Amino acid sequence: MKKLMYGICIAAAVMSLSACKGKTEGPAAESTAESAESSVSEESSQEDKETEEESNAAESLQAVYEAVKKAYGEAYLPSMEIDEQTLKELYGIPVDLYEEAIAEGPMISAHIDTFIAVKAKEGKGEEVEKLLNHYRDNLLENGVMYPQNMPIAQASQVLRFEDDVYFVMLGMSDELGQAETEEEMLAAAKNQTQIGVDAINQCYGIQ
Repeated sequence: MKKLMYGICIAAAVMSLSACKGKTEGPAAESTAESAESSVSEESSQEDKETEEESNAAESLQAVYEAVKKAYGEAYLPSMEIDEQTLKELYGIPVDLYEEAIAEGPMISAHIDTFIAVKAKEGKGEEVEKLLNHYRDNLLENGVMYPQNMPIAQASQVLRFEDDVYFVMLGMSDELGQAETEEEMLAAAKNQTQIGVDAINQCYGIQ
């Protein structure tokens, strides 16, 4: 009888130890699985972030400039370089705000077509954007220009991608010349401006 009771006690002890071991392994296994899932999620998030950063970076200002010129073809009128001094005095952008700039205006005073691309120094993109918007606002409020150029100025846009900033005022075309009313002229000017905007966006992976 004593042997029987002793055997029962040992069996109960073994079962109890097995149950405790199972309970310990359960949470540990779950914790390991959660840790693995978290690691995969973090890696995926990092990859997504890197992909997004890559899509927001164009090859170079020169690549964007060439893409815009190609998009307009013969309708791209700017042909006179805008130098550092003019960027500072006319557009309010001093050289210490940027690393590189490509800027062109028209040779003929009857035109206002202008393209400006600025790679601002790190963290200065927003400041350059504000300066170009200030120039645009002043042009619309106080600028003296031929009546046919007003829609082009009104349709102009300032674009910013991190520290890359662009001013697009392009649009002297047959479509604009054939417009009869002010509404038609503005609509045509917006269509022409959008050509340049689309070309820039595509350089940054934006469709």
